[in-house]
Amino acid sequence: MPDSVRALTVYEGKTALVRVKRSDSDDDYDKPYAKLIGGHIEPPESPYDAVVRYVEDAFGLRPRTMYFAGTIRTRQGNRRYVYVMEGVRPVNIVAGSAIAEILWCDVRALPSDWPNSRAILAALMLVDVH
Repeated sequence: MPDSVRALTVYEGKTALVRVKRSDSDDDYDKPYAKLIGGHIEPPESPYDAVVRYVEDAFGLRPRTMYFAGTIRTRQGNRRYVYVMEGVRPVNIVAGSAIAEILWCDVRALPSDWPNSRAILAALMLVDVH
């Protein structure tokens, strides 16, 4: 599996998670599932170019200010590059994207029962969020 990127979008103490559209045939269809914006890095992209692409694809906006927060090693040994975009509150979802809705969660009280909450919390640990 290739390396990946995630964009941690922080606005007024909350972070944007996206609820991903799932097929009706998925066994976990009714389970809450949200993640940070991002995905795999496509060759020959740099991690920065990949995260910008994912933010543009999801929200239809080009991040003006984004900084690199750090790298997380996945269980499979791949790298996940985490970038932070602050002060921007995406509200639009691009038609045709895999996103069903944007969820704004208090960074200190993320739901722990979501299947991927550990990955989200690992990304948050890289960032000093006020």
